[in-house]
Amino acid sequence: MSDRVVLDARLLHYNQAGIGRYLRHLYRAIAALPVDQIAAFDPIVLYSRKDRERALQDIWRCGKSAWTPAHHRWERWLLAAELARFRPALVHSPDHVAPQPLGWRSVVTVHDLAFRLFPETHAPESRAYYGGLERSVRQAARVICVSEATKRDLLSLVPDVAPRLAVIHEAADPAYSTDGPAHQQERPYFVFVGTVEPRKNVASIVRALALLPVSDRPELKIVGAPGPALAELNALIASLALERDVTYLGRHPTPEVAALYRGALALVYPSLLEGFGLPILEAMACGAPVITSNRSSMPETAAGAALLVDPADPNSISESMRLVASDPMLRRQLRDRGLARAAQCSWSRAAAETLATFHEALTS
Repeated sequence: MSDRVVLDARLLHYNQAGIGRYLRHLYRAIAALPVDQIAAFDPIVLYSRKDRERALQDIWRCGKSAWTPAHHRWERWLLAAELARFRPALVHSPDHVAPQPLGWRSVVTVHDLAFRLFPETHAPESRAYYGGLERSVRQAARVICVSEATKRDLLSLVPDVAPRLAVIHEAADPAYSTDGPAHQQERPYFVFVGTVEPRKNVASIVRALALLPVSDRPELKIVGAPGPALAELNALIASLALERDVTYLGRHPTPEVAALYRGALALVYPSLLEGFGLPILEAMACGAPVITSNRSSMPETAAGAALLVDPADPNSISESMRLVASDPMLRRQLRDRGLARAAQCSWSRAAAETLATFHEALTS
């Protein structure tokens, strides 16, 4: 007899990046596992009722709709009432907060605690929603953290959940690889990929760039959503007279981002806090050197394959940018180490470890 597992994919309708990308890759990878590994489960993929695309329907035949939107303020009880009709044995909640368990086991994935550590980056409604994290992890049979750094942050908030925690690393989208074209231009460039928000610390990259000699200064290309720090960033660029040196490209599809990685001197990613830091692995998988922060999850994700900098010190960032730009041998070393590191992480491995966590939750 199988145990019915509900995989909550409602966020796919609202979020194609970030956690939406996590659950899309994870749930696809679970479906691709050998049949004998998933035979004990009877999965249902739960979509938003507004989701007409149902991006996972080609691999998961059993899909159901939920009326309760992701991040609804009454989600705890409304979604629980909807789930009750499926009589699940287990529900996986991939975005920090779970519905109230009504006779089923709960597994919750926690990506980061930015809503607590950097509350200014979240709207009041978002902070209120994520405030359900503590209740969710205390009720969960198992909690998945995407890094040891996130695990440490969570344990500082809810120390009693330690016996039920599992760390399962994410992986780069397979589209990020050395196979494919590289962006071509005469002027060398660095790239940053991510939402332009204060936590990503893009302003420090701009200040670091301004410290490089004008005569052979590389360009900085910024790729990502126009977050709340964009206006302030543009003002900083103007004040430093870097309009010809910094280009904001906005959002780009994955193949174009991969091409930008392949052609870059390096990814510069001095974020102040990351649950995992996927752009680090994406860049490495494309053969790009990486410069990233010496704090939070980034040293763990880079695993010795990147140059680590103090994200609060533009001089530290600038010196690493100078080294990478001026030393082809260093770039080759970072490329080789990065490719090896990226190969250590895969969604198939994450899927197998997640399925094992489901089994532990059901048998605990």
